[in-house]
Amino acid sequence: MSTSTQIFPTLATIQTLLVTYAYPTMLVLGILGNSINIYIFLRKKLVGTSCNNYFLATAITNLIILNIGIISFLYTYYQSWAITTIYCQMRTYFFHASQQMSRYFLVMACFDRFALCSTHACLRKFSHIRIARLYVIPGTIIFWLIVPIHIPIFYYSINNTCTFSGVAAFYQRAYNLVVTAFLPPGLMLIFSILTFRNLKLRNQRRQIYPITPRNFTIFMRKTRQEQIKNQQIFVMLLIQVFIYLCSTSLYSIYTLYTFITANDGTNKSNERLSIESFISFTNTMLIYVFPFISFYLFVSVSHTFRKEMKLMIIRIVNQCHTFSINNGNHHAENTINVMYQ
Repeated sequence: MSTSTQIFPTLATIQTLLVTYAYPTMLVLGILGNSINIYIFLRKKLVGTSCNNYFLATAITNLIILNIGIISFLYTYYQSWAITTIYCQMRTYFFHASQQMSRYFLVMACFDRFALCSTHACLRKFSHIRIARLYVIPGTIIFWLIVPIHIPIFYYSINNTCTFSGVAAFYQRAYNLVVTAFLPPGLMLIFSILTFRNLKLRNQRRQIYPITPRNFTIFMRKTRQEQIKNQQIFVMLLIQVFIYLCSTSLYSIYTLYTFITANDGTNKSNERLSIESFISFTNTMLIYVFPFISFYLFVSVSHTFRKEMKLMIIRIVNQCHTFSINNGNHHAENTINVMYQ
């Protein structure tokens, strides 16, 4: 039995299993998790922090990514005739714009933590909640609605496949390589390292200029709670960055590979094309890991987030209990009225 006949059925079976089970699971868990994220980050205790506003914006865009991306993919996977030029243009444009917003909201959250612990007063102003709400978040949304405008212009369908051609194809490959594959993880790493550096310098300054016992007590009363909150937010951010880097590293490598080998299409064997197609499929699936998993990361690392979630559950249970009691009383009143009629 040839290598190709051994590989092709195996890859096809794995791909079918992933489409049948993995994608629907990510969709359901992602919608549930991001919906809870939105509710919790809108709570008064959390919404007052600038970084949490980036988490909130990320949760909203992640919901859009999962619904546009997975639902449309599952439909066209079994109904390939639905892949038209309009479908390719609209689906890819809004899906890509939402992806970029989500990625760069996380980048802005990294920069926000870096600015917060900076020694420069002007830079620390960036971490103010007003800056995040009025400028950074709206600016990021507008920017990523404008930048990929080439997609609905040059993207089209041919033989039930979405594709670019000519110069547009080269531009898209270079665009993906820079602004999608390497720039977001690079910026996240840089700002995370700089944040660690600023925190280390802050601790060194505290050792050089010790606080007297009396001042230390006053200082601890005023800042201990804020420090704990910022530490938890930073941990929530770092775990997201780590998962993002892990889930997109293969995508970055494969994007570089496709850019380098773009002109080798006619020299590729059927086995190589099939393997590349499966890797591309795997990359597409891994893209959804970060959008669906953030809620479960927050629950695992943040005490404040777990506390707010418990309060949410208690509130929902109490409301259901109250509704049940009121409904029971209303039914009892109707029964008594019928008896006396």
